[in-house]
Amino acid sequence: MKKPPLCGDIVRAVKNAVDLPVTVKIRKGWDENSVNAVEVAKYCEDAGVDAICVHGRTRTQMYERRRTGILSVR
Repeated sequence: MKKPPLCGDIVRAVKNAVDLPVTVKIRKGWDENSVNAVEVAKYCEDAGVDAICVHGRTRTQMYERRRTGILSVR
């Protein structure tokens, strides 16, 4: 989540290495100051990912009960 282009590079490398669908699960961001799920999702999409699951919390929220929306990632 801190290096969105790297996410795309990893997806691309895996897609080139396997003949199976490639999926990713990402968080909505690293913390509340860097909510970048849309950006990360676009890098993954451009790299050919087959599906993306977005976790509704940031990395720093861990397993807090409080969640905020992720409607901007579609």
